[in-house]
Amino acid sequence: MNNVTENVIAEMEALEMANELLKLSAAFDAINDKLKAYVKVHGELQVGGGIFCFTESTSWEMSPATKKELFVALACDGVNPYQYAAIPASDLKKLGYDEQAMLNLGATKKNNSPRFGFKKAKL
Repeated sequence: MNNVTENVIAEMEALEMANELLKLSAAFDAINDKLKAYVKVHGELQVGGGIFCFTESTSWEMSPATKKELFVALACDGVNPYQYAAIPASDLKKLGYDEQAMLNLGATKKNNSPRFGFKKAKL
């Protein structure tokens, strides 16, 4: 037997585990918020070979004109700018490009591996 079928559990055990996971997640969030507040006031905290701290991340907001300038500069540098352009599926959907429209344009559908996690039930 493969590992997946050997680890299958009964529904009751799965429900118990899911409820416990929700409790642990809530506890994690509460502890994490308290730790963030501590680090915000007192600075980084070294523990277990690591450091809890705030780190900066950088992203760039660009107007359509700036994006065009960047693409022109890349092309002048011998780089195909479209190789680096990505339009999220959510934006394509907003623009009215469904799966069939994308296939008609020659796009290849890439299904990512399924994500496991908790989602709120739709009422």
